[in-house]
Order: sequence, then structure tokens, then C-alpha cells
Amino acid sequence: MNSKNQNLENMKTSLKDEFCVWSEVGGTVLENELSEEYILPDYLPDIRKILLVKTKAEEDDIFTEDGRAEIGGRVVFNVIYLGDTGEIKCVNQSYTYSNFTNSDNIYDESIIDIQTSLKNRSVRALSPRKLMMKVKVVSSVSVRNKVCVSPRLIGTTSVEDEFTLERKINEIECVNFIQFNESDIRVSEDIDYKGQKPIGDLIAHDADVIPTECKYNDGKLYIKGVARVWCLISEASEDENKKYEVIERNIPITHTSDVSLPNGEWNCYMQLDMGDFECSVANDSYGESRVIEVDLVCRAKIKAISNENSVFTDDVFSTAYEYANTYKRVNTERLLKTSCANFSVSGSGEIPKTEGASFDRVILSSVDVDMASVDVSQGKAVFNGECNVKAVVSDKDGSYVNTEFSFPVRYEMPIGDVEKYRCRCDGTVLDSRVSLDDNKLNVNAEIGINYELFENVSADTVEVVAINKSQPLQNVNEKVMVLYYPDKNETLWSVAKKYNVSRASLENVNNKQLSEGLPRVIVIPTHLNT
Repeated sequence: MNSKNQNLENMKTSLKDEFCVWSEVGGTVLENELSEEYILPDYLPDIRKILLVKTKAEEDDIFTEDGRAEIGGRVVFNVIYLGDTGEIKCVNQSYTYSNFTNSDNIYDESIIDIQTSLKNRSVRALSPRKLMMKVKVVSSVSVRNKVCVSPRLIGTTSVEDEFTLERKINEIECVNFIQFNESDIRVSEDIDYKGQKPIGDLIAHDADVIPTECKYNDGKLYIKGVARVWCLISEASEDENKKYEVIERNIPITHTSDVSLPNGEWNCYMQLDMGDFECSVANDSYGESRVIEVDLVCRAKIKAISNENSVFTDDVFSTAYEYANTYKRVNTERLLKTSCANFSVSGSGEIPKTEGASFDRVILSSVDVDMASVDVSQGKAVFNGECNVKAVVSDKDGSYVNTEFSFPVRYEMPIGDVEKYRCRCDGTVLDSRVSLDDNKLNVNAEIGINYELFENVSADTVEVVAINKSQPLQNVNEKVMVLYYPDKNETLWSVAKKYNVSRASLENVNNKQLSEGLPRVIVIPTHLNT
């Protein structure tokens, strides 16, 4: 017997001890259909053509109360269009959504995971002054609670009956969670514009905050991320055909704070949410409008994860009475890995053929990624998804054509042999380049994935021990002995249970610590009816 099992078998614990693990107790998929009409304000020109639509979901906090979890957030639309004046303009509008799920298993202490995706996104012009914006918000919700089992002893009349029981202890490696937030993470940077002419108008701007690293070590939390800022500007010019340009910049996010977690090795899974975001044009040292000032505030939602050994009651038998055990299977998880990973992808798509047009420039582009599935086989985890591309190209005469296409993405990593698993993965685009080659668009992108991968594990723990005091076992006759030749796989526990005697009595009769290993032959003190 190894030292680990020996220590467990020698543990003296009460039947009142609880076996507590985190277990998934429910899940659901919530859908919200948003359909909103938007009338352009007077200062914007009429819509001639919609060029590009960028949408994203921003989650709010989760509120739990009395078996109810309420979730929500907002969907942000950036609609870039060509006006009847020949200028490019932008409509920025957001709409809130909310939904709830009722369950008897939802408490304030529950771990609630939400993954939100946007489906069926569309924006169309109902008239030159009116837009119809539609989207389906899909929220996948899972709930985890601390599930505790403490063996109950029934059929007893006194507390002394507990001392007639022999209890076998086992342990399982399973996950522990602690959730907390880090607020008021500030990012500021000035972006210099190097164009031939100064900036005329800041037409549109947006930003995504992306986690790239989260570590905990010796009471310190270290956070790294990227604020991916996107600005559409026009150059200062009196010409009718203005020059438009998109400026993209990845601004680093770093944050360190003191955090006190229990002893152990802790991993982090982090989400970054953006709060206030301000973007404006300023003058450089020469007095020209060539600086874009960026200020934003974000918050980190952090789930600290650690694997711990939890002890449970594996078996119980009585040395004095007939008995029966009832077992309960408890399902939980063990963390395999949580991390952020980057990988490069590339793809291409055709531009719709337009008679008489010779496109020479990419004006606008949008690249995002959806990670659809994770497959585990042959010791590898394979992340599969799709990269979605939208682009607007123009020719020298100022004609615009928009196109969109998709291509698959794939990332794999070794994880060892795993049978049953659960994985959460969020995908983002860290950087992208869309270039024009004849009638083809070529895309190169850096994809970041933030993932947590768990292996499903379970334990069968004793839930009820029923002893029958009307059927007592006869007293042990110490003058009657049996010589027993144990098999090589037998343990002190299995032999004691077979003869309904305590482990201590076996060791006393044999004058030996049998938990260290059984000899070739041992002496068994037996009941009179044996």
C-alpha cells in the first residue's frame, strides 16, 4: 500500500464531516431578439448606401436573488454609410437587452458562467432617413454550486452506535473557484497621425479590450491585455473627393494589485469589459490636428481556479449490527489548463465584379472570429472556428463596393489523455491586415483565444448508513481464531470488512501495523457464528 492510501485509511474523521465540491447544477440558453428603428438626426445627411456595419455585445453584471439570475448588457451598432453629399458618415447607437433564468439552484454564492454571441445581424435602410437594426443575442448560461454530502446514520438510538462503524476515506482532485473584480483599470495614449494632411473629422471610433495574460503569485495579481482602438478619419481638404483613412492601434493594458487567496497554486480566467471611452482630435506641437487622444477605463472579471484534494467517505461497515449503505454520485471537474494563446491565420475572398470599375484601395474592413467548438482526441485539444471578414473597396472615381466572406480557423495543443471534458473559449482578433490584390482580398490576422479546459471527474460517496439494531452480530470470541491467507490485492480494509471486525482489532491480535501491508498469513478474531 502506498503512503497516500495508508494515510487516508488511518484518518479518524466523524460521520458529520462534509464532502463539498463544485458541480454543475443547471444550464440554459437565453435568446433576445432586438429590432429597433433609428431615425437620423438632422445634422447627418441622407443615406445613399450602407458601407459597413460593426456590432458587438457588452455584458453587464449578473444579479442573483431568490432563485433568479438576471443577465443583460447592450449591443453596440456602428453603421458607416455613404451620404447623399458624397461624404462618409457614421451612426453609433446602442440598445440594451436583459433576460433572466429561474432555478431553485441559483444562490448568491453560485458561479454563473455566460457566453454571449450575436446572430442574424442586419442593418438596412427603410428610407434615406431611417434605419432598421436587428440582431439576436444568444446567451449560454451555466450554473455551478458547492454540492455537499455528509453521511447520515439512521436506525440508531444513541451516539455510541457511531463507534461501531468502520469508515473508509478516499480523496479526489477537483476544482475550487473564487470570483472577484478589478475595477478602474485606466488606459491613455496619444496616437500620432502621419498622413500628408492633418485630420479633418473623426467620423467614427471604437475599441475592444482583450485579455492576454492573468497570473497570481505570492499575493500579487498581474493582468495584461490590449485595447484595440479603431478610428475612421477624413483628411482636412476642400476637395469634393475627401480622403478617408482607418487608424488602428493596439494599446497595452497592464495592472498589478494585491490579492489574498488561500494557499495553493491558483490559475486565472479573465474577462475584460470596457467602461468609459473617449476619443478626440488634438493638435501636435506644430498646431496641426495630427493627434488622436484616447482615454478609456476597463474592468477585469476574474475567476481564480485551483485544483484541490477533497476527502469523501468511500465505504462504511458496522462491526456490531447488520447494515446497508446508500451512495450518491457527485460530479465535478478537475482543471487541466487555463491560458491565453495567440496564433496566425490567413484567408482570401473575391470582390464582386463591377462593370467599368477598377478597385485600387481598401477603405474599410472588419475582421472578427467565432470559436465554434473544441474537440479533444488523441491527446490533443483542437479549437475550431471561423474568421468573418467585411470590407469596402473603392476606385479612383469614388465608387464603393462592399463584400464579405469567411474562412475556417484552427488551433491545437497537447493535453494528454482525457475522456470527458468541458471547455470554455472566447476568441478575439488581436491584429488584422486586409490587402487588395487584383480582384481578390487577402487577410492576415492574429487570433487570441482565452480558454479554460476541465476534465470531468466524479465520486461515489456514502450518503446514508442504515444499521439494523434488531440484527446484532454476535460478540467476538477471542479464543476462536482463523488463519487467513490474503490475496496480493487485498488491504486491511477489505479483510476487516469481510469479517466485520475493526481494523484496530486486527492489528492488536496480530501485534502488527497491518496498514503498512498484509503479511502472507494473518490471524482473524471471529464472531461466534463463523
